[in-house]
Amino acid sequence: MSRSAADARLVPSRPTTVTSTVPVKAGALKVSDLLSWEMPEATPWGCRPAYLIHDRDAVYGRDFDARAGRLRIAGVRTPPRAPKANSIAERLVASIRRECLDHVVVINERHPRTVLAEFVHYYNNERPHRTLCLDSPVPHESRGHGPVVSTPVLGGLHHVYARAA
Repeated sequence: MSRSAADARLVPSRPTTVTSTVPVKAGALKVSDLLSWEMPEATPWGCRPAYLIHDRDAVYGRDFDARAGRLRIAGVRTPPRAPKANSIAERLVASIRRECLDHVVVINERHPRTVLAEFVHYYNNERPHRTLCLDSPVPHESRGHGPVVSTPVLGGLHHVYARAA
């Protein structure tokens, strides 16, 4: 089956993870400060996001969109009193937590970065998505014949099944 244009618009094509190394005391730093310090280094593959979707919480401050604009990132606020407006991002965060982080014991600071990088690769390249007719966001051609081989992902938490060459 081919993907429809509506399905392709509903699923984020390449989810990425952003983590911070700046120690934060409650109220010591605003989110806009973290944005200007961490975003250029935290985004993978040396590219920045074009948009940063956020709600209208006061934690973002008045200067958040201005600082994001200086980094060439468009700050997009969700509509007021519309809890379903950010549903795609909420669903992605829930999937990462449910399918990955709930099953991992963190050893050190580098460990969750490694685990999340492997999960994001699995999510984009191998994991079947219902809205994409059980294909992955990065499509690949499947082989029709041969034995099925299982490859463990994240130490066996998930498996990728493919036909052997």
